[in-house]
Amino acid sequence: MIRINIKFFSFIKFETGLEEIQSDIADGGTVMDLIQKLDEEHGESLTRFIKHKTRDKVISLFVRNNKILKLDDPLYDNDEIKIMPAVGGG
Repeated sequence: MIRINIKFFSFIKFETGLEEIQSDIADGGTVMDLIQKLDEEHGESLTRFIKHKTRDKVISLFVRNNKILKLDDPLYDNDEIKIMPAVGGG
């Protein structure tokens, strides 16, 4: 089991009241595993800001060491992951 430190930013932080939490996932876990764990632990009140409800698409950025992670990137014990909304405009 590995422990991940998670920080939330922008409206995710303000809408959920979560600023920083920890979550445990299995060794060898990925960003997608973390998303599934957050869904189990916090439900739609959090994951509605992380993944699209009907299209099964991730709508937030997961950042480690100033690099945006892909869904299949592995996570490591004591990682600090920042979750922030992807900003778009036109």
